[in-house]
Amino acid sequence: MTANAKTVDVTPSTVRAPGRACRPSPSFFLFQERLARWKLDHLRQHAAELAERLEDAERRLSYADEQAEFWREQCMRLEEAITDEDSGSGRRIGLTLSGDLVVVGA
Repeated sequence: MTANAKTVDVTPSTVRAPGRACRPSPSFFLFQERLARWKLDHLRQHAAELAERLEDAERRLSYADEQAEFWREQCMRLEEAITDEDSGSGRRIGLTLSGDLVVVGA
């Protein structure tokens, strides 16, 4: 850079050209407004997508809870049936490492 070079300062409110000050053109402000609207529209769209994903996750959680409760009740009924039929046999329900339900003898 030479000693005679002048710097150019660009700010949102004014643009300084070497030796004189000027105002941004009206199209600059229109562009700013358009960009602000686009950002707002983009955020609204993103919020709507997130709300939809949340509703879907809540539906899946509710279904999983219902299924878990159903299977818990089934296991309790199975245990009651085994203990009622074989009161003195000592048979119980067991769970394998792979998740299978089995009847375990004494």
